[in-house]
Amino acid sequence: MTKQIQTSKNLKLSAEVAEYITKNPELVEDFGKDLSFVVFPSDDKQLQKANVKLANELKKEGKNVVKVHQTKDKKTPWKFSYL
Repeated sequence: MTKQIQTSKNLKLSAEVAEYITKNPELVEDFGKDLSFVVFPSDDKQLQKANVKLANELKKEGKNVVKVHQTKDKKTPWKFSYL
């Protein structure tokens, strides 16, 4: 997967996550500040693999990384956890 395709897909998913967080801010209150959110879609194995590399690079840079995992549940379409 090229960086351009990865970036494009991540931007689309990040917009969905941002909308979800805006409607449910309590889900991320405990995470604090200065975080990098990395999205892991439920149906795109290539993007998952590329984002594992991205998350590892961010961690090597000393950044706090939160995994945002897409679920199939319409009530809670996103799950958040520290990497």
